[in-house]
Amino acid sequence: MNNSLVRRATNDDQKIARRQAILDGARHLFMEADFFDVSMATIAKHSGLAKGTVYLYFKTKEEIFLSLSTEELEDWLSAFETQLRDQK
Repeated sequence: MNNSLVRRATNDDQKIARRQAILDGARHLFMEADFFDVSMATIAKHSGLAKGTVYLYFKTKEEIFLSLSTEELEDWLSAFETQLRDQK
């Protein structure tokens, strides 16, 4: 377990890191298993956090999945815009 995530997140940087840890853990799980086979409990365990902590950052598994999908889409669009700009 990551020691930086053991203590309560008290500042914005720690909260951002905690949220990212949840998303990273969930991303890994969703890549390996079907959406319905992943639970908030498995996301919490994989992220090294308590399940209640995950619920402080995301209300549902669907919200986590949507956040991951949004990140992926934004990354894809950014790369696409860069490619278009470079072709000019």
